[in-house]
Amino acid sequence: MSDHDDDKPHAVESHTSGAPLSRRTLFKTTAGAVVAAAGSALAGRGADAQVTGILPPGQGGGVPFYLPLCSQPDLDRNQYWHNFEIHAKLATDRNINTGDGSSCPLWVRGAQRILTCGIDITDPKKPFVAVDAMPIRGPLNYVTHLKKWIGFGNVAFGMAPGCPEYPRGYRNYTPEGEVRGENKFFDDVYTAHAGEFRGIIAYDVTDPSKPVLLSKFSTGKTGNNGHAHFWDGGRYMYLMGSWDESLRHEGVSYKYGFGLQIVDVWDPANIKDVAKWWVPGQRWDEEEEYRKFPFAGQQRAWAGNHGGAAVPRRVEDGGKYGYCGMGHFGMYVLDLTDIKHPKPVGHVAHPLEDTQSAIPYHTCFPVETGKGYPRYLIGVVEENSPDSRNNWHTSYMIDIQNPQKPKIVGLLPRPVAPKEAPWPDFACNRGRFGFHNSGTWAPPGDPNPNVTLLTAFNAGLRFYDISDPTDPKDVAYFVPAKTGDIEKWFTWQRNPEVFAFIEWDRNLIWASDSSNLYCLSTPLLGKPVLEPRKVEKWAVPHVNVGWDDQTPTSVYFGRPLSRMP
Repeated sequence: MSDHDDDKPHAVESHTSGAPLSRRTLFKTTAGAVVAAAGSALAGRGADAQVTGILPPGQGGGVPFYLPLCSQPDLDRNQYWHNFEIHAKLATDRNINTGDGSSCPLWVRGAQRILTCGIDITDPKKPFVAVDAMPIRGPLNYVTHLKKWIGFGNVAFGMAPGCPEYPRGYRNYTPEGEVRGENKFFDDVYTAHAGEFRGIIAYDVTDPSKPVLLSKFSTGKTGNNGHAHFWDGGRYMYLMGSWDESLRHEGVSYKYGFGLQIVDVWDPANIKDVAKWWVPGQRWDEEEEYRKFPFAGQQRAWAGNHGGAAVPRRVEDGGKYGYCGMGHFGMYVLDLTDIKHPKPVGHVAHPLEDTQSAIPYHTCFPVETGKGYPRYLIGVVEENSPDSRNNWHTSYMIDIQNPQKPKIVGLLPRPVAPKEAPWPDFACNRGRFGFHNSGTWAPPGDPNPNVTLLTAFNAGLRFYDISDPTDPKDVAYFVPAKTGDIEKWFTWQRNPEVFAFIEWDRNLIWASDSSNLYCLSTPLLGKPVLEPRKVEKWAVPHVNVGWDDQTPTSVYFGRPLSRMP
Protein backbone atom coordinates (compact mmCIF):
# COMPACT_ATOMS: atom_id res chain seq x y z
CA MET A 1 0.00 0.00 0.00
CA SER A 2 1.11 3.59 -0.28
CA ASP A 3 2.91 5.18 2.63
CA HIS A 4 -0.27 7.05 3.45
CA ASP A 5 -2.47 3.96 3.81
CA ASP A 6 -1.00 2.55 7.03
CA ASP A 7 -4.24 0.80 7.92
CA LYS A 8 -4.24 -1.32 4.77
CA PRO A 9 -3.02 -4.95 4.75
CA HIS A 10 0.12 -6.28 3.04
CA ALA A 11 2.08 -3.04 3.37
CA VAL A 12 5.84 -3.39 3.51
CA GLU A 13 8.61 -0.92 4.10
CA SER A 14 9.36 1.65 1.42
CA HIS A 15 12.89 1.96 0.11
CA THR A 16 15.19 4.35 -1.62
CA SER A 17 18.61 3.73 -3.09
CA GLY A 18 21.46 6.19 -2.59
CA ALA A 19 21.49 8.72 0.23
CA PRO A 20 19.13 11.59 -0.61
CA LEU A 21 18.77 14.57 1.67
CA SER A 22 15.71 14.27 3.82
CA ARG A 23 12.63 16.29 3.09
CA ARG A 24 12.98 17.89 6.49
CA THR A 25 16.43 19.15 5.53
CA LEU A 26 15.33 20.70 2.27
CA PHE A 27 11.82 21.86 3.03
CA LYS A 28 10.62 23.62 6.16
CA THR A 29 7.17 23.12 7.52
CA THR A 30 5.70 26.45 6.47
CA ALA A 31 4.41 27.07 2.97
CA GLY A 32 6.45 30.27 2.76
CA ALA A 33 9.66 28.41 3.46
CA VAL A 34 8.83 25.85 0.79
CA VAL A 35 8.42 28.59 -1.78
CA ALA A 36 11.60 30.30 -0.64
CA ALA A 37 13.64 27.13 -0.76
CA ALA A 38 12.31 26.20 -4.17
CA GLY A 39 12.86 29.69 -5.51
CA SER A 40 16.43 29.61 -4.27
CA ALA A 41 16.95 26.29 -6.02
CA LEU A 42 15.90 27.83 -9.31
CA ALA A 43 18.83 30.20 -9.11
CA GLY A 44 21.14 27.24 -9.80
CA ARG A 45 22.22 25.76 -13.07
CA GLY A 46 19.00 23.79 -13.45
CA ALA A 47 17.07 27.02 -13.91
CA ASP A 48 19.59 28.22 -16.46
CA ALA A 49 19.32 24.97 -18.39
CA GLN A 50 15.51 25.07 -18.52
CA VAL A 51 14.62 28.35 -20.20
CA THR A 52 11.21 29.77 -19.40
CA GLY A 53 9.39 29.73 -22.70
CA ILE A 54 6.75 32.07 -24.07
CA LEU A 55 4.66 31.38 -27.14
CA PRO A 56 4.41 34.74 -28.98
CA PRO A 57 1.04 36.09 -30.15
CA GLY A 58 0.03 34.49 -33.43
CA GLN A 59 2.08 31.42 -32.57
CA GLY A 60 -0.24 29.63 -30.20
CA GLY A 61 -0.87 32.42 -27.70
CA GLY A 62 1.18 34.41 -25.22
CA VAL A 63 1.03 31.98 -22.32
CA PRO A 64 4.22 31.90 -20.21
CA PHE A 65 5.49 28.44 -19.29
CA TYR A 66 7.14 28.95 -15.92
CA LEU A 67 8.77 26.18 -13.95
CA PRO A 68 6.96 25.28 -10.72
CA LEU A 69 8.66 27.05 -7.82
CA CYS A 70 9.55 23.75 -6.17
CA SER A 71 11.36 22.37 -9.24
CA GLN A 72 14.67 20.73 -8.43
CA PRO A 73 17.90 22.26 -9.77
CA ASP A 74 19.20 18.84 -10.84
CA LEU A 75 18.04 15.31 -11.61
CA ASP A 76 17.28 12.94 -8.73
CA ARG A 77 19.60 9.93 -9.14
CA ASN A 78 17.86 7.86 -6.46
CA GLN A 79 15.32 5.14 -7.05
CA TYR A 80 12.32 4.49 -4.83
CA TRP A 81 10.14 1.46 -4.31
CA HIS A 82 7.32 0.40 -2.02
CA ASN A 83 5.64 -3.01 -1.79
CA PHE A 84 7.98 -4.28 -4.48
CA GLU A 85 11.00 -6.56 -4.33
CA ILE A 86 13.71 -6.39 -6.97
CA HIS A 87 14.94 -9.85 -7.99
CA ALA A 88 17.14 -9.00 -10.95
CA LYS A 89 18.54 -6.02 -12.84
CA LEU A 90 20.13 -6.12 -16.28
CA ALA A 91 21.92 -3.03 -17.53
CA THR A 92 20.67 -2.53 -21.08
CA ASP A 93 19.24 0.12 -23.35
CA ARG A 94 16.87 -2.45 -24.86
CA ASN A 95 13.36 -1.41 -23.97
CA ILE A 96 10.61 -3.98 -23.39
CA ASN A 97 8.50 -2.08 -25.94
CA THR A 98 5.02 -3.11 -24.92
CA GLY A 99 3.46 -1.38 -27.90
CA ASP A 100 1.53 1.06 -25.70
CA GLY A 101 -0.34 -1.76 -24.02
CA SER A 102 -1.53 -3.40 -27.19
CA SER A 103 0.29 -6.72 -26.92
CA CYS A 104 2.38 -8.85 -24.59
CA PRO A 105 5.98 -8.52 -25.90
CA LEU A 106 6.78 -12.16 -25.19
CA TRP A 107 7.89 -14.98 -27.50
CA VAL A 108 7.62 -18.45 -25.97
CA ARG A 109 8.87 -21.91 -26.85
CA GLY A 110 8.90 -24.71 -24.31
CA ALA A 111 9.90 -23.10 -21.03
CA GLN A 112 11.92 -20.44 -22.79
CA ARG A 113 10.68 -16.87 -22.83
CA ILE A 114 12.27 -14.12 -24.91
CA LEU A 115 11.17 -10.49 -25.04
CA THR A 116 10.87 -8.83 -28.43
CA CYS A 117 13.91 -6.73 -27.51
CA GLY A 118 15.91 -9.99 -27.58
CA ILE A 119 16.35 -10.52 -23.83
CA ASP A 120 15.84 -14.02 -22.46
CA ILE A 121 13.87 -13.99 -19.19
CA THR A 122 13.48 -17.77 -18.82
CA ASP A 123 15.41 -17.68 -15.56
CA PRO A 124 13.97 -14.59 -13.85
CA LYS A 125 17.05 -14.18 -11.69
CA LYS A 126 19.42 -14.17 -14.67
CA PRO A 127 18.01 -12.33 -17.70
CA PHE A 128 20.47 -12.00 -20.57
CA VAL A 129 20.65 -10.76 -24.14
CA ALA A 130 19.95 -13.85 -26.26
CA VAL A 131 19.35 -12.59 -29.80
CA ASP A 132 19.40 -9.36 -31.74
CA ALA A 133 16.29 -7.36 -31.01
CA MET A 134 13.43 -8.53 -33.17
CA PRO A 135 12.39 -5.89 -35.75
CA ILE A 136 9.03 -5.47 -34.01
CA ARG A 137 7.55 -2.18 -32.91
CA GLY A 138 4.07 -3.38 -32.18
CA PRO A 139 2.04 -6.56 -31.65
CA LEU A 140 3.50 -10.08 -31.48
CA ASN A 141 1.34 -13.23 -31.39
CA TYR A 142 1.33 -16.90 -32.22
CA VAL A 143 -0.96 -17.30 -35.22
CA THR A 144 -2.77 -20.57 -34.76
CA HIS A 145 -3.76 -21.30 -38.37
CA LEU A 146 -0.20 -20.62 -39.56
CA LYS A 147 1.53 -22.28 -36.61
CA LYS A 148 3.98 -19.39 -36.57
CA TRP A 149 4.92 -16.46 -34.38
CA ILE A 150 4.13 -13.29 -36.32
CA GLY A 151 5.15 -9.77 -35.31
CA PHE A 152 4.86 -6.34 -36.87
CA GLY A 153 7.35 -3.57 -37.40
CA ASN A 154 6.24 -0.01 -37.88
CA VAL A 155 7.42 2.91 -40.01
CA ALA A 156 6.15 6.41 -39.31
CA PHE A 157 7.44 9.94 -39.62
CA GLY A 158 8.62 11.73 -36.50
CA MET A 159 6.88 13.89 -33.97
CA ALA A 160 7.64 17.58 -33.69
CA PRO A 161 10.21 17.87 -30.92
CA GLY A 162 9.75 20.10 -27.93
CA CYS A 163 12.52 22.29 -26.59
CA PRO A 164 13.04 24.31 -23.38
CA GLU A 165 11.47 27.42 -24.91
CA TYR A 166 8.53 25.51 -26.43
CA PRO A 167 8.04 22.35 -24.36
CA ARG A 168 4.85 21.33 -26.18
CA GLY A 169 6.59 21.52 -29.53
CA TYR A 170 6.75 24.42 -31.95
CA ARG A 171 4.25 25.20 -34.65
CA ASN A 172 4.32 28.37 -36.74
CA TYR A 173 0.71 29.50 -36.70
CA THR A 174 -0.20 32.23 -39.14
CA PRO A 175 -1.97 35.33 -37.78
CA GLU A 176 -5.19 33.89 -39.20
CA GLY A 177 -4.68 30.71 -37.18
CA GLU A 178 -4.00 28.54 -40.23
CA VAL A 179 -2.18 25.40 -39.11
CA ARG A 180 -1.94 23.12 -42.14
CA GLY A 181 1.63 22.70 -43.35
CA GLU A 182 2.96 25.48 -41.12
CA ASN A 183 5.38 23.49 -38.98
CA LYS A 184 8.94 23.80 -40.23
CA PHE A 185 10.01 20.53 -38.63
CA PHE A 186 7.26 18.66 -40.42
CA ASP A 187 7.81 20.53 -43.67
CA ASP A 188 11.46 19.49 -43.60
CA VAL A 189 10.69 15.86 -42.69
CA TYR A 190 7.89 15.37 -45.18
CA THR A 191 9.77 17.12 -47.96
CA ALA A 192 12.91 15.06 -47.35
CA HIS A 193 10.96 11.80 -47.23
CA ALA A 194 8.18 12.50 -49.71
CA GLY A 195 6.98 9.32 -51.34
CA GLU A 196 8.77 7.06 -48.87
CA PHE A 197 7.04 4.07 -47.30
CA ARG A 198 5.06 4.51 -44.11
CA GLY A 199 3.05 1.63 -42.69
CA ILE A 200 3.36 -1.79 -41.05
CA ILE A 201 5.83 -4.59 -41.82
CA ALA A 202 5.01 -8.25 -41.13
CA TYR A 203 7.69 -10.67 -39.95
CA ASP A 204 7.79 -14.37 -39.24
CA VAL A 205 9.72 -14.65 -35.96
CA THR A 206 9.12 -18.34 -35.29
CA ASP A 207 12.91 -18.42 -35.05
CA PRO A 208 13.61 -15.11 -33.29
CA SER A 209 17.27 -15.23 -34.27
CA LYS A 210 16.29 -15.21 -37.95
CA PRO A 211 13.29 -12.93 -38.58
CA VAL A 212 11.77 -13.40 -42.04
CA LEU A 213 10.23 -10.41 -43.83
CA LEU A 214 6.77 -11.35 -45.11
CA SER A 215 5.33 -8.11 -46.45
CA LYS A 216 5.04 -4.35 -46.19
CA PHE A 217 1.64 -2.69 -46.06
CA SER A 218 1.46 1.02 -46.84
CA THR A 219 -1.10 2.84 -44.74
CA GLY A 220 -1.19 5.60 -47.38
CA LYS A 221 0.96 7.42 -49.91
CA THR A 222 0.56 10.68 -47.96
CA GLY A 223 -0.39 11.37 -44.38
CA ASN A 224 1.43 9.38 -41.72
CA ASN A 225 1.31 6.05 -39.95
CA GLY A 226 0.66 5.75 -36.22
CA HIS A 227 2.70 3.78 -33.72
CA ALA A 228 0.21 2.03 -31.45
CA HIS A 229 -1.84 -0.75 -33.05
CA PHE A 230 -4.03 -3.52 -31.63
CA TRP A 231 -3.85 -7.12 -32.83
CA ASP A 232 -4.42 -10.39 -30.97
CA GLY A 233 -3.28 -12.88 -33.61
CA GLY A 234 -6.64 -13.03 -35.38
CA ARG A 235 -7.83 -11.86 -38.78
CA TYR A 236 -8.01 -8.11 -38.15
CA MET A 237 -5.52 -5.52 -36.98
CA TYR A 238 -6.76 -2.15 -35.74
CA LEU A 239 -4.38 0.65 -36.68
CA MET A 240 -3.84 4.17 -35.48
CA GLY A 241 -4.18 5.29 -39.08
CA SER A 242 -3.28 8.46 -40.95
CA TRP A 243 -3.94 7.41 -44.52
CA ASP A 244 -3.82 10.84 -46.23
CA GLU A 245 -3.87 14.57 -45.55
CA SER A 246 -7.62 14.79 -44.95
CA LEU A 247 -7.60 14.42 -41.15
CA ARG A 248 -6.88 17.48 -39.04
CA HIS A 249 -4.56 17.56 -36.06
CA GLU A 250 -4.61 20.64 -33.85
CA GLY A 251 -1.93 19.51 -31.43
CA VAL A 252 1.72 20.26 -32.06
CA SER A 253 2.98 16.67 -32.26
CA TYR A 254 2.02 15.63 -35.79
CA LYS A 255 1.22 17.27 -39.10
CA TYR A 256 -1.72 14.99 -39.95
CA GLY A 257 -4.44 13.54 -37.79
CA PHE A 258 -5.26 9.91 -36.98
CA GLY A 259 -8.37 7.82 -37.43
CA LEU A 260 -9.07 4.10 -37.11
CA GLN A 261 -7.82 1.94 -39.98
CA ILE A 262 -8.73 -1.77 -40.05
CA VAL A 263 -6.69 -4.24 -42.09
CA ASP A 264 -6.99 -7.98 -42.76
CA VAL A 265 -3.80 -9.81 -41.75
CA TRP A 266 -5.09 -13.39 -42.06
CA ASP A 267 -2.36 -13.83 -44.64
CA PRO A 268 0.42 -11.59 -43.31
CA ALA A 269 2.19 -11.87 -46.65
CA ASN A 270 -0.81 -10.26 -48.34
CA ILE A 271 -2.35 -7.65 -46.04
CA LYS A 272 -5.59 -6.04 -47.21
CA ASP A 273 -7.25 -2.76 -46.37
CA VAL A 274 -10.74 -3.27 -44.87
CA ALA A 275 -12.16 -0.07 -43.40
CA LYS A 276 -11.48 3.46 -42.22
CA TRP A 277 -13.41 5.35 -39.56
CA TRP A 278 -13.13 8.80 -38.05
CA VAL A 279 -15.23 11.08 -35.88
CA PRO A 280 -17.52 13.31 -37.95
CA GLY A 281 -15.82 16.69 -37.90
CA GLN A 282 -12.32 15.26 -37.93
CA ARG A 283 -11.75 15.86 -41.63
CA TRP A 284 -10.73 19.29 -42.84
CA ASP A 285 -13.84 19.44 -45.02
CA GLU A 286 -16.14 18.83 -42.03
CA GLU A 287 -15.65 22.21 -40.38
CA GLU A 288 -19.28 22.68 -39.36
CA GLU A 289 -19.29 19.39 -37.45
CA TYR A 290 -15.90 20.14 -35.89
CA ARG A 291 -17.03 23.50 -34.53
CA LYS A 292 -19.60 21.67 -32.37
CA PHE A 293 -16.79 20.43 -30.11
CA PRO A 294 -15.77 22.78 -27.25
CA PHE A 295 -12.03 22.43 -27.96
CA ALA A 296 -12.32 23.41 -31.64
CA GLY A 297 -9.87 26.14 -32.58
CA GLN A 298 -7.84 26.01 -29.36
CA GLN A 299 -4.85 24.77 -31.39
CA ARG A 300 -3.77 22.24 -28.78
CA ALA A 301 -6.29 19.36 -28.67
CA TRP A 302 -5.31 15.79 -29.55
CA ALA A 303 -8.32 15.43 -31.83
CA GLY A 304 -7.86 11.94 -33.18
CA ASN A 305 -7.09 8.30 -32.55
CA HIS A 306 -4.36 6.75 -30.47
CA GLY A 307 -3.98 3.00 -30.05
CA GLY A 308 -6.28 1.80 -32.81
CA ALA A 309 -9.22 0.06 -31.13
CA ALA A 310 -9.13 -2.55 -28.37
CA VAL A 311 -11.29 -5.51 -29.43
CA PRO A 312 -11.48 -8.00 -26.52
CA ARG A 313 -13.21 -10.71 -28.59
CA ARG A 314 -12.45 -11.34 -32.24
CA VAL A 315 -15.10 -10.33 -34.74
CA GLU A 316 -14.59 -13.58 -36.68
CA ASP A 317 -15.40 -15.49 -33.48
CA GLY A 318 -18.62 -13.60 -32.78
CA GLY A 319 -17.16 -10.57 -31.01
CA LYS A 320 -19.02 -7.38 -31.67
CA TYR A 321 -17.48 -4.35 -29.97
CA GLY A 322 -14.29 -2.35 -30.23
CA TYR A 323 -13.23 0.43 -27.86
CA CYS A 324 -11.63 3.28 -29.72
CA GLY A 325 -9.81 6.17 -28.01
CA MET A 326 -10.18 9.35 -30.06
CA GLY A 327 -8.31 11.79 -27.84
CA HIS A 328 -10.31 14.83 -26.87
CA PHE A 329 -13.27 13.57 -28.89
CA GLY A 330 -13.59 10.86 -26.21
CA MET A 331 -13.82 7.07 -26.20
CA TYR A 332 -16.18 5.49 -28.72
CA VAL A 333 -17.73 2.03 -28.59
CA LEU A 334 -17.86 0.72 -32.15
CA ASP A 335 -20.17 -2.01 -33.40
CA LEU A 336 -17.95 -4.08 -35.69
CA THR A 337 -20.57 -6.60 -36.81
CA ASP A 338 -20.15 -5.21 -40.31
CA ILE A 339 -16.36 -4.93 -40.20
CA LYS A 340 -16.31 -2.81 -43.38
CA HIS A 341 -18.56 -0.21 -41.81
CA PRO A 342 -17.76 0.41 -38.10
CA LYS A 343 -20.71 1.99 -36.37
CA PRO A 344 -20.43 4.10 -33.20
CA VAL A 345 -23.01 3.00 -30.63
CA GLY A 346 -21.62 4.43 -27.39
CA HIS A 347 -19.45 7.34 -26.28
CA VAL A 348 -17.92 8.76 -23.12
CA ALA A 349 -15.69 11.71 -22.27
CA HIS A 350 -14.97 13.38 -18.96
CA PRO A 351 -16.78 16.74 -18.86
CA LEU A 352 -13.78 18.49 -17.28
CA GLU A 353 -11.05 17.32 -19.65
CA ASP A 354 -8.82 20.17 -20.74
CA THR A 355 -6.75 20.27 -23.90
CA GLN A 356 -3.41 21.26 -22.43
CA SER A 357 -0.59 18.81 -23.11
CA ALA A 358 -2.27 15.41 -22.85
CA ILE A 359 -3.74 12.58 -24.91
CA PRO A 360 -7.00 11.35 -23.35
CA TYR A 361 -7.68 7.64 -24.01
CA HIS A 362 -4.10 7.17 -25.20
CA THR A 363 -4.71 3.50 -24.35
CA CYS A 364 -8.09 1.84 -23.92
CA PHE A 365 -7.16 -1.16 -21.79
CA PRO A 366 -9.82 -3.84 -21.14
CA VAL A 367 -9.51 -5.35 -17.67
CA GLU A 368 -9.51 -9.00 -18.67
CA THR A 369 -11.06 -11.55 -16.34
CA GLY A 370 -10.04 -14.59 -18.38
CA LYS A 371 -13.67 -15.76 -18.26
CA GLY A 372 -15.56 -13.60 -20.70
CA TYR A 373 -16.10 -10.06 -21.87
CA PRO A 374 -14.41 -7.50 -19.62
CA ARG A 375 -16.64 -5.37 -17.49
CA TYR A 376 -14.26 -2.43 -17.11
CA LEU A 377 -11.93 -0.50 -19.34
CA ILE A 378 -9.10 1.75 -18.21
CA GLY A 379 -8.87 4.95 -20.24
CA VAL A 380 -5.20 5.87 -19.87
CA VAL A 381 -4.27 9.51 -20.42
CA GLU A 382 -0.74 10.31 -21.60
CA GLU A 383 0.90 13.38 -20.13
CA ASN A 384 2.91 15.33 -22.71
CA SER A 385 4.46 18.32 -20.96
CA PRO A 386 7.58 18.13 -18.80
CA ASP A 387 8.08 19.93 -15.50
CA SER A 388 4.35 20.03 -14.68
CA ARG A 389 3.61 23.11 -16.73
CA ASN A 390 0.06 21.88 -17.13
CA ASN A 391 -2.91 20.64 -15.15
CA TRP A 392 -2.81 17.16 -13.63
CA HIS A 393 -4.47 14.62 -15.96
CA THR A 394 -5.83 11.47 -14.40
CA SER A 395 -6.90 8.17 -16.01
CA TYR A 396 -10.36 6.65 -15.84
CA MET A 397 -12.11 3.47 -14.78
CA ILE A 398 -14.89 3.04 -17.34
CA ASP A 399 -17.85 0.69 -16.91
CA ILE A 400 -18.56 -0.92 -20.30
CA GLN A 401 -21.32 -3.35 -19.28
CA ASN A 402 -23.78 -1.40 -21.39
CA PRO A 403 -22.01 -0.71 -24.72
CA GLN A 404 -24.52 2.00 -25.55
CA LYS A 405 -23.88 3.83 -22.29
CA PRO A 406 -20.27 3.49 -21.12
CA LYS A 407 -19.64 5.58 -18.04
CA ILE A 408 -16.68 6.80 -16.05
CA VAL A 409 -17.06 5.37 -12.54
CA GLY A 410 -13.64 6.01 -10.98
CA LEU A 411 -10.45 8.05 -11.27
CA LEU A 412 -6.95 6.66 -10.84
CA PRO A 413 -5.39 8.53 -7.90
CA ARG A 414 -2.54 10.99 -8.29
CA PRO A 415 0.79 9.43 -7.20
CA VAL A 416 2.11 10.75 -3.88
CA ALA A 417 5.79 11.52 -3.39
CA PRO A 418 7.82 8.90 -1.46
CA LYS A 419 8.48 10.07 2.08
CA GLU A 420 12.24 9.60 1.52
CA ALA A 421 12.34 11.92 -1.50
CA PRO A 422 14.04 15.32 -1.20
CA TRP A 423 11.11 16.95 -3.01
CA PRO A 424 7.52 17.24 -1.73
CA ASP A 425 5.64 16.35 -4.91
CA PHE A 426 6.29 14.60 -8.24
CA ALA A 427 5.53 17.94 -9.90
CA CYS A 428 8.89 19.10 -8.54
CA ASN A 429 10.84 16.09 -9.79
CA ARG A 430 11.71 17.35 -13.30
CA GLY A 431 10.45 15.71 -16.46
CA ARG A 432 6.94 14.63 -17.27
CA PHE A 433 4.61 13.80 -14.41
CA GLY A 434 1.54 11.87 -15.43
CA PHE A 435 0.39 8.57 -16.83
CA HIS A 436 1.51 7.00 -20.07
CA ASN A 437 0.95 3.25 -20.51
CA SER A 438 -1.07 0.39 -19.09
CA GLY A 439 -0.20 -3.25 -18.69
CA THR A 440 -0.20 -5.47 -21.76
CA TRP A 441 -2.91 -7.43 -23.51
CA ALA A 442 -2.85 -11.23 -23.17
CA PRO A 443 0.19 -12.04 -20.99
CA PRO A 444 0.68 -15.59 -19.64
CA GLY A 445 -1.34 -16.94 -16.70
CA ASP A 446 -4.63 -16.22 -14.95
CA PRO A 447 -5.33 -12.48 -14.75
CA ASN A 448 -6.54 -10.94 -11.52
CA PRO A 449 -9.16 -8.33 -12.45
CA ASN A 450 -8.75 -6.66 -9.05
CA VAL A 451 -5.27 -5.29 -9.72
CA THR A 452 -3.53 -3.55 -12.59
CA LEU A 453 -0.47 -1.48 -13.40
CA LEU A 454 0.12 1.84 -15.10
CA THR A 455 3.32 3.72 -15.84
CA ALA A 456 3.65 7.40 -15.04
CA PHE A 457 6.93 8.85 -16.35
CA ASN A 458 8.77 10.42 -13.37
CA ALA A 459 6.40 8.65 -10.95
CA GLY A 460 7.59 5.33 -12.37
CA LEU A 461 5.57 2.13 -12.28
CA ARG A 462 2.33 2.28 -10.25
CA PHE A 463 0.38 -0.77 -9.10
CA TYR A 464 -3.32 -0.31 -8.36
CA ASP A 465 -5.99 -2.13 -6.42
CA ILE A 466 -9.13 -1.72 -8.56
CA SER A 467 -11.33 -4.19 -6.67
CA ASP A 468 -13.59 -1.21 -6.06
CA PRO A 469 -13.51 0.51 -9.46
CA THR A 470 -15.12 3.61 -8.00
CA ASP A 471 -12.21 4.05 -5.60
CA PRO A 472 -8.91 2.71 -7.04
CA LYS A 473 -5.95 2.59 -4.64
CA ASP A 474 -2.27 3.19 -5.42
CA VAL A 475 -0.79 0.25 -3.48
CA ALA A 476 2.78 -0.20 -4.74
CA TYR A 477 5.32 1.69 -6.80
CA PHE A 478 8.76 1.44 -8.35
CA VAL A 479 10.49 4.63 -9.48
CA PRO A 480 13.81 4.11 -11.32
CA ALA A 481 16.64 6.60 -10.96
CA LYS A 482 16.67 9.45 -13.46
CA THR A 483 19.18 9.46 -16.28
CA GLY A 484 20.42 12.24 -18.52
CA ASP A 485 22.14 15.58 -18.16
CA ILE A 486 20.14 18.52 -16.81
CA GLU A 487 21.94 20.73 -19.32
CA LYS A 488 20.67 18.57 -22.21
CA TRP A 489 16.90 18.82 -22.15
CA PHE A 490 16.17 15.99 -24.59
CA THR A 491 18.10 13.48 -22.44
CA TRP A 492 15.65 13.62 -19.54
CA GLN A 493 12.39 15.41 -20.36
CA ARG A 494 10.47 12.11 -20.63
CA ASN A 495 12.72 9.91 -18.45
CA PRO A 496 12.28 7.61 -16.74
CA GLU A 497 9.97 6.28 -19.45
CA VAL A 498 8.90 2.92 -18.03
CA PHE A 499 7.33 0.03 -19.93
CA ALA A 500 6.06 -2.97 -17.99
CA PHE A 501 3.99 -6.12 -18.10
CA ILE A 502 2.85 -8.84 -15.70
CA GLU A 503 3.57 -12.56 -15.93
CA TRP A 504 0.49 -13.75 -14.06
CA ASP A 505 1.68 -17.35 -14.05
CA ARG A 506 4.94 -16.48 -12.23
CA ASN A 507 3.65 -13.48 -10.23
CA LEU A 508 6.38 -11.33 -11.74
CA ILE A 509 6.45 -7.85 -13.21
CA TRP A 510 9.04 -6.93 -15.81
CA ALA A 511 9.84 -3.25 -16.19
CA SER A 512 12.34 -1.35 -18.29
CA ASP A 513 13.54 2.21 -18.58
CA SER A 514 16.14 3.56 -20.99
CA SER A 515 19.01 1.99 -19.03
CA ASN A 516 17.88 -1.18 -17.27
CA LEU A 517 15.54 -4.15 -17.25
CA TYR A 518 14.12 -5.10 -13.83
CA CYS A 519 12.42 -8.22 -12.52
CA LEU A 520 9.99 -7.27 -9.73
CA SER A 521 7.44 -8.92 -7.50
CA THR A 522 4.88 -7.66 -5.03
CA PRO A 523 3.02 -9.52 -2.26
CA LEU A 524 -0.15 -8.17 -3.84
CA LEU A 525 0.33 -10.67 -6.69
CA GLY A 526 1.41 -13.60 -4.52
CA LYS A 527 4.63 -15.53 -4.04
CA PRO A 528 6.94 -15.11 -7.05
CA VAL A 529 8.02 -18.13 -9.09
CA LEU A 530 11.75 -17.54 -9.62
CA GLU A 531 12.45 -20.45 -11.92
CA PRO A 532 11.69 -21.42 -15.54
CA ARG A 533 8.11 -22.47 -16.15
CA LYS A 534 6.21 -23.49 -19.24
CA VAL A 535 3.17 -21.37 -20.06
CA GLU A 536 0.07 -23.44 -19.31
CA LYS A 537 -2.43 -20.81 -20.41
CA TRP A 538 -2.73 -17.19 -21.46
CA ALA A 539 -4.73 -14.42 -19.83
CA VAL A 540 -7.02 -14.24 -22.86
CA PRO A 541 -8.15 -17.78 -23.79
CA HIS A 542 -8.34 -17.28 -27.56
CA VAL A 543 -4.86 -15.79 -27.87
CA ASN A 544 -1.74 -17.83 -28.79
CA VAL A 545 -3.70 -21.08 -29.04
CA GLY A 546 -1.39 -23.93 -30.08
CA TRP A 547 1.79 -21.98 -29.36
CA ASP A 548 3.51 -25.14 -28.06
CA ASP A 549 2.78 -27.37 -31.06
CA GLN A 550 6.34 -26.94 -32.27
CA THR A 551 8.27 -27.13 -29.03
CA PRO A 552 11.82 -27.88 -30.15
CA THR A 553 14.09 -30.57 -28.81
CA SER A 554 17.48 -29.03 -29.40
CA VAL A 555 17.54 -25.28 -30.03
CA TYR A 556 17.59 -22.74 -27.23
CA PHE A 557 19.25 -19.43 -27.92
CA GLY A 558 22.25 -18.87 -25.67
CA ARG A 559 21.36 -21.61 -23.19
CA PRO A 560 21.95 -25.39 -23.48
CA LEU A 561 19.20 -27.91 -22.88
CA SER A 562 20.97 -29.11 -19.74
CA ARG A 563 20.08 -25.79 -18.14
CA MET A 564 16.42 -25.94 -19.11
CA PRO A 565 13.66 -27.81 -17.26
